[in-house]
Amino acid sequence: MVITCFFCQNLISDFLEGILPANRHEEIKKHLLKCAACETLHQEVIASIAILREFAAPTNVPELSVRIVEASEAGKSLALRPLKFSRVSLGYLIPILGVVILFFISAKVFPWFSWFQSQLDEKQLVRYFPMSNGAGEILDEQANWIHSREPRMGSVWDEGGLSPDEFEKSFQKKGPSPELPE
Repeated sequence: MVITCFFCQNLISDFLEGILPANRHEEIKKHLLKCAACETLHQEVIASIAILREFAAPTNVPELSVRIVEASEAGKSLALRPLKFSRVSLGYLIPILGVVILFFISAKVFPWFSWFQSQLDEKQLVRYFPMSNGAGEILDEQANWIHSREPRMGSVWDEGGLSPDEFEKSFQKKGPSPELPE
């Protein structure tokens, strides 16, 4: 496989840690021998790691650990915390929910609930019966009327389009049209 510089540079850290498969490790090694830019980057990464290892690890300072814990908890949102209910609040919540459910379900218990509902009369209601009471026949008749006129209609989708004269002619009457169905 041909290794590009971009691919090699992305795998340099894995190459240094030794976690690449053996064949990929050899390919990277060969590319580093051929490419000066990638070899320079390889040496810079090795030097950076050496500098970082010279720094002493911070001692376990209690203030530092407190700051780290506070910083990690600062990002938590209230929405992600679990809700905590006391037994007293649940004792009040259950009867209230029961009354609300009864309010919406039973008009007999709360007859004044109907005051909140809008008063609809027959003019506001639309009746829709698809394909019943002759609607299917009306649709069939309209489809037949359209199909009977297709041969006389000009098509704008002919290959190459229409010239301006043909476009004008397509809107002119081409003969007697049959009477419309009643």
